[in-house]
Parts: sequence; structure tokens; C-alpha cells
Amino acid sequence: MHLCWFDIIDKTENSLFQFKTAINRKVYFARSFIKLAERNFRLLDPDNIHYLVLARQDNPMEPVATRQFNQALGMYFEKFRVETENPSSHTLRKTHLEHAW
Repeated sequence: MHLCWFDIIDKTENSLFQFKTAINRKVYFARSFIKLAERNFRLLDPDNIHYLVLARQDNPMEPVATRQFNQALGMYFEKFRVETENPSSHTLRKTHLEHAW
């Protein structure tokens, strides 16, 4: 699922295509997420609302590769002393579920 700013800004829900399963999914955005997204949109000030939220710096129309995201995430985990075996986007998913549980 490649989110662009257009999918989020001024919306409380959206129907998004999930590439992995080839299914459209209805996604509801929490108010706190909408506020965060709108604040980041204003700070980043992208030239185009159709740019991807997690885009490559050299090409804002191309998504960040998973490997590139995981490397950056690992640096942030280290910086903020978050201890985990293998920092990755999947780690965030598991961590969120554990906290919710």
C-alpha cells in the first residue's frame, strides 16, 4: 500500500488498494493521526499532494524501499535506545500489537 498525501489530508477514511493481497480495504484514520499527518504535510511542504508519504528523496513519486526504511528505522532505534533483536517495519507492527494487548 503506497500512501500519498492526497489519501490522508482532509479525510477521516479512505478505500486503499493493498498490493500484497490485491484487495481494496477501507481504512479509518484516528484524529490524532490526521493531526500528525496535516502537521507533517505543512512542515514538509511537498510540491504535489500526490507525492508519496514515504518517498525516496531523489524521486518523490517512488516509494522508499523496505530495506532503506528498515536501515533508517534501525538508526532511530539506536539513537533513542530502543532495544530489539531486528529493527524493521515488522517490529513496529508486533510492538503495537503487544502494547494494545
